[in-house]
Amino acid sequence: NVYFQTLDVYTDILFCLTVGSVYYAARSSSSQQQQLQFFIIFIASIVCIAAPIALSLFQLYNASSKHWLYQTRTRAWLSSYNRLLYICSIFTGSSFAAINLFNSNLFGSDFFYMGIPQHLMIGFTAKKVYSVILLENVPQLLLSVWYTALIGRFQSVVAAQMTFSVLSIIVTVISLVFQRQLYKTLDYVNIVINVRGTHVLDEMELHSNEIGKFRKYLCRSILAINENSVEIQKPFYGGIRDGVQLFIFVSHIYSNPIMDPAQH
Repeated sequence: NVYFQTLDVYTDILFCLTVGSVYYAARSSSSQQQQLQFFIIFIASIVCIAAPIALSLFQLYNASSKHWLYQTRTRAWLSSYNRLLYICSIFTGSSFAAINLFNSNLFGSDFFYMGIPQHLMIGFTAKKVYSVILLENVPQLLLSVWYTALIGRFQSVVAAQMTFSVLSIIVTVISLVFQRQLYKTLDYVNIVINVRGTHVLDEMELHSNEIGKFRKYLCRSILAINENSVEIQKPFYGGIRDGVQLFIFVSHIYSNPIMDPAQH
């Protein structure tokens, strides 16, 4: 997903450079009307790259300052890598790609684990339709069609740009429709467990490998719910002295009589 979004942006940049070179060459061989059209496409393609990035950065700031800072792990991560997150958002073309990367748990590293809970990720991803589809993919697709009609032939750069724009629109719309329905029906409870002990930190790598077993036990023997309804984040160092914190998010709680407070 991160690579796909990044390639989408860089094909837009290649298209912009292609239009710019054609406009420069057309100044001496084309009519003023054609030159004007090339110039409009060139400037519009720049705007359709810069504006979505700027909007996604604002959406990132709004989400992090209003929601994510209340999550202990996410707040600790942002305090260390806040600037890197914004820089990566610019180079990948949107904050959504950067967030997916730094919340992917790549290589099992804490550097790639912001700890944003699933329900907050769904809410943030839903904003992608404004900055990515409406301001980037759709306008870029229209500009590429206009440019192709103007030069009278189909170029490989334009073909790649149009392909990634269409695929991005389709994938984003499908995922957003599904996530929107999931978000409407998502109820959850947040459980924080403090684990203290003399050897807890020394054997943390061993305990981290037991998270899957603990999740199965919690779902099958205590909560009696599907494992997909429980999200257990990686143990967080620094939340308490001589120990770690476990953050557990249990969703679909009101569909289960054990978790539904109305049943008690």
